[in-house]
Amino acid sequence: MEAESGKAFFRPAQFAYDVLWNDITNGVVNVTITQAPTTREKKNVDRLLSTGVNLDGEFRVTSALQFAGGYQFAHAVVSSYTPNAAIAGLSTSLVGNWTPEVPHSNSHYRRGTSIPRS
Repeated sequence: MEAESGKAFFRPAQFAYDVLWNDITNGVVNVTITQAPTTREKKNVDRLLSTGVNLDGEFRVTSALQFAGGYQFAHAVVSSYTPNAAIAGLSTSLVGNWTPEVPHSNSHYRRGTSIPRS
């Protein structure tokens, strides 16, 4: 299940934000078993939950020059995990662990120019 909500504001500068919520059932994550050599194992998890916010802005200095940027924060964690009963003594709980494939923070910046054609 996924939901997204947002709002945009327009003035001399433009700003927008989005609130993100994503609930994934029967997901798969990589789990590190040993550090040296690195051994990883894929584990089935009952539920993954990702929440976050996305902020974007743009400012036009002149009709030919603009600056834009944005930032996204995502809090993606394992929210439900049932270890395999056959190896329950070997499995630790994954609940609350960050999802390694999802970046926690992401930002971008852009400067744009346009030259009018004559």
